[in-house]
Amino acid sequence: MGAKKLNILFITEASLTGAPVLLAEVLKLVSQRQDIAISILITRDDKLATVFRQYGKVYILKGSLYQINDPSLPVKAIRAARTFFKKIVVYPKLAGTRIIISNTATNGNILRELVFLRAKVVCYVHELEKLLRNWKPQSAIKNTFRYTHFYMVPSRTVKDNLITNHAVPEQRIKIFDTYLPLEANPDAIKKQLARKAFCEPHNINPAHLLVVGMGSAEERKGIDLFIEVARLSKGRNISFTWIGGFANKEVETMVNEKIRSYDLANILFTGPLPRSYTNLLPFDLFFLSSREDPYPLVVLEAAAVAIPAVCFAGSGGIVDFVKDSGWIIDDFSVERMAEKIAYLDVHRQELAGAGGKAHNNFINLHNNRQRLMHQFDEILNAVTTLK
Repeated sequence: MGAKKLNILFITEASLTGAPVLLAEVLKLVSQRQDIAISILITRDDKLATVFRQYGKVYILKGSLYQINDPSLPVKAIRAARTFFKKIVVYPKLAGTRIIISNTATNGNILRELVFLRAKVVCYVHELEKLLRNWKPQSAIKNTFRYTHFYMVPSRTVKDNLITNHAVPEQRIKIFDTYLPLEANPDAIKKQLARKAFCEPHNINPAHLLVVGMGSAEERKGIDLFIEVARLSKGRNISFTWIGGFANKEVETMVNEKIRSYDLANILFTGPLPRSYTNLLPFDLFFLSSREDPYPLVVLEAAAVAIPAVCFAGSGGIVDFVKDSGWIIDDFSVERMAEKIAYLDVHRQELAGAGGKAHNNFINLHNNRQRLMHQFDEILNAVTTLK
């Protein structure tokens, strides 16, 4: 008989957003291990569910009815009833789980319901304090801290927040690096062709400095700061592009009003694009305008194709990556940010040098399978030996 496998339950969303996408890459590696059996509890059905099914037994708590926006009261009642009965069916099937890994700090109420498994709980915390404090219901966050035994974090900033604001002992936290197995080849010809293909239909001068931001356009991502820097850059040979949709109608209205009132011709919103790191190939500089972002995937995708980043100090964990291969602006100053981008437009050789450093850092820290699995084993060992 073979050795008994370690049963691990992963709890995650299935949306095409940073944390679930990154977990899918980790599961792809872990599923190749002969000593681990994987189960995946998806909190809400979405596009990544099909991907997750490749790596383990999948259970879905909230089905397609939860994808309806502004549901009627009858639909809400049906959803709640179906989820209740789904839990009655699914939870007993999770017996034998030894370790639960929750892919967010917002699953605390599910962790409370799974106490009967008597499993050790690891939470991969991607969130910083503002999101933790504003999350509703707050019971989900409180229960995460109540029932979690060990924490994985993507950056030192997230670790420091857990220690300072939530009294988590440092010995119960380990950094688990983001893993992106991209074809990290910043081929100059590919970049040139991508630049031409992007600029021509949008009537953008390819000789301009092309600055890009990416993500859901919202206040936390600093979309207003992005627009202000574009305003301060009017009249220069600098073009700004935001890849991604709007968080809600209010943000879309605000953005359109600002663009109209500022008469901005140097900014483009593409809307959502099919997920691909090649979306960033045309650009020279990634502008992370976020006010709070634990360790944004988009900066790493840019680094994979040798595009350096500029961000604000205090914006989150990515400053640890950017400090050696980009630029950090103090005090969320849009004036200083605009000045730095204008400087880089004139000193393109500095962009090229920083892009090379960003690419090397990405390969060493975030494209290294052996490093990732070593960290994963360290975490499993720490959790299984907890008293």
